[in-house]
Amino acid sequence: MNNTYKITLCAIALCILPILSFAEELRINIPDSSNMHLYAPDSYISLVSFEGRAEMEGTLLAVSRSNTIDDETQWCVGLFFKPKASAQNVLPQVRFKGERSNPGAPLIELNMFQKAQIKSDIETIFGAEIASKMGKEPVEVAAQGYLTLEFFRTGIECDRRYYYARLVAFEKKLQLQQSRARDLAQKVSIGCS
Repeated sequence: MNNTYKITLCAIALCILPILSFAEELRINIPDSSNMHLYAPDSYISLVSFEGRAEMEGTLLAVSRSNTIDDETQWCVGLFFKPKASAQNVLPQVRFKGERSNPGAPLIELNMFQKAQIKSDIETIFGAEIASKMGKEPVEVAAQGYLTLEFFRTGIECDRRYYYARLVAFEKKLQLQQSRARDLAQKVSIGCS
C-alpha cells in the first residue's frame, strides 16, 4: 500500500469516526409530564419523531415574504409557535452529546409543507383579510394564546436544530402589535414550498 493511499484512508476514517460516534450519542428526554412518546428515529440519524399531543402557552406567528433567486420571485408562507419556557415540561428534548442547548423554548414550525393547511389555519386564527394577503404580499402577524400540537419532530440541518409539529388548535388570547410581530419575524427562516 503506498503512502498516498494510507493517508487518504486515514483522512476518510478521521471524517467518518466523529460522525459515527456523534450518531451513537443521541440523548432523548421525555419529561414525566409529557403526553408524547417516541415514534421513531427517522432514516436520517438526527431526525426524531414523537406521537401524542401537547398543550402550551406562547406566541403564534404567521409570516408571508418574498424570496428572489435568479430573477424569479417566490412567496414563502410560514406558521410558527414560540412556547413559553414552561413548554420544556411537556415537549421531549433531543440532543447529541456536545450539542449546544438553545436557551429558552424552541421555535416550532407548524404544518410544514402543507401550504393549504397553513393558509386555512391563518384564516381561522387571524381572519380572512390577513389570510387573503398571505403568499401575495409581506405579512407579519402574531398573537399570544394556547396551542395544541401533535406529531412533534426535531432534527439538525445545516448545523442548526429545527422543530416541527402539526397544529391542532389555537385559542387566541391577545393579538400582538405589528412592531412586535415584525421583531419576531426577523428571527425566522421560512422555506418556500
